[in-house]
Amino acid sequence: MKLGLLALALIALSCGSTRAPPRSDSSPPESPPGVTRTQGPHPRTTAKIPVGPHGQTTAIAEGDSAIWVAAYGVRGGGGEDGAGLYRIDPERAVVERTIPTTVVPGWEVGGGGLTFGNGSMWIAGYTKFHGKLQGVLQRVSTRTNRVVATTALGGTGGADVAAGLGSIWVAVSGTRDKGAEIVQVDPGTNEIVGRTRLESRYVRRILVAPKAVVVQEYEWPGPHGILTTIDPKSGSVLAREPTTTETGPASGIVAVGNEIWAILGNRLAPLESRTGSPSGEGFPFDADHGPRGFLVAVDRGFYYGAYPGRDGNRADRLTRMDAMSGDITVYGKSSGSAAAVLDDSIWTVDFGGTVRRIELS
Repeated sequence: MKLGLLALALIALSCGSTRAPPRSDSSPPESPPGVTRTQGPHPRTTAKIPVGPHGQTTAIAEGDSAIWVAAYGVRGGGGEDGAGLYRIDPERAVVERTIPTTVVPGWEVGGGGLTFGNGSMWIAGYTKFHGKLQGVLQRVSTRTNRVVATTALGGTGGADVAAGLGSIWVAVSGTRDKGAEIVQVDPGTNEIVGRTRLESRYVRRILVAPKAVVVQEYEWPGPHGILTTIDPKSGSVLAREPTTTETGPASGIVAVGNEIWAILGNRLAPLESRTGSPSGEGFPFDADHGPRGFLVAVDRGFYYGAYPGRDGNRADRLTRMDAMSGDITVYGKSSGSAAAVLDDSIWTVDFGGTVRRIELS
């Protein structure tokens, strides 16, 4: 598949870099001052499901009490890339449907481009549509398991998609002479009802907060991170806040209730959703063990694959940070490049296309 300029340029920034092979060295990381670090129970993998082709499974999400996985090169898939969406029954831990699409998210690490809202799964990507390669949004009904709408977005690709505040919001990457855009789609008509031009050409993530749409941008040369907040009613830009630290741009954002949290250097910090500026100091990660691959929020905390920095030769560890205290619990090895949460389980998908259900209780 043609991943596109956006995906190829930003894979290393998607909550981390390319994975290194694990080795037996399991020396514990050093805990930050004032933070309690404990060893949690070994995570129980209660299901292991071969799904997409190796290296071609790009996103995972929860929706309508099911797990959904996007991939290309799928047997029975649609379009020139054989794109498809797998529906997994979480109780039986089996693929119950494979739905052909023509669009697949282009990210290899960190997920994105797939979300649930208004009784449908929404997929943002790019493909040839109306005679040209461009960003495209597809809607898959969770009732009929069929593509029920396809919307042309323009640009060079749909980077991410979010649902909330009565609309579907799609981050669209720009072309060489055109900035990226945030496209607002009416889920009642599947038509575009608004566009907001961004100053950069690259977007990694989009989230919907109670009073704003929050966009994670990158600018080159650099890269430099920008967090842009948009008024959902007028579509106007409220603020653009730099997020680059001495270690690089913010490498991930996640919504927790009414707050947005961002990875800023070696810390996870809360942000004011209307301005994008920090609203607190947040909490430091274990020394040289920051998030990589995925960052998901659940139960007033965050789960992530802790990357063993410096040498990079050890396996990532599934880790939880408490959103109130910053306390860290380390569970064990993590093999996921993207993750979703459903009830009391974390569902991960790895680069090889295997989905795992992990239960921590």
